[in-house]
Amino acid sequence: MACDSSCATCSSISVCTTCPYATQVTVSGKCTCASGKYFDSVSSACITCSSTCITCSVIGTNCTSCDISTQKRILSGNTCVCTTGYKDTGVTNCAACSYTCLTCDTTGCLTCNATARRTKSGTSCVCSQGF
Repeated sequence: MACDSSCATCSSISVCTTCPYATQVTVSGKCTCASGKYFDSVSSACITCSSTCITCSVIGTNCTSCDISTQKRILSGNTCVCTTGYKDTGVTNCAACSYTCLTCDTTGCLTCNATARRTKSGTSCVCSQGF
């Protein structure tokens, strides 16, 4: 029986039972890479996505989903960025900003939490006048 070109062996034309590349797996009869990996056509192998991506496509840094619960990252375009209240310190998990900041980076507060009556002063958020 002739198989679809994406299969090594099949049970029907479009249902793969084995895949042509050792790093691929069958999911619902299709050959694909495991979650967290993408298929690299140059090396003919499944390659791990960037540590900030849960899933990716075409290249490891082209994220298609992110980890909000542990890494505190959300998808922005094709990149996983830190959520409000967290900063990117160059590691997988985002670090919490100071409680006085609304947004921050590694140098300090970028914006302040107005509901907490904070005002920006340099890279810090200080109590607003009268509070």
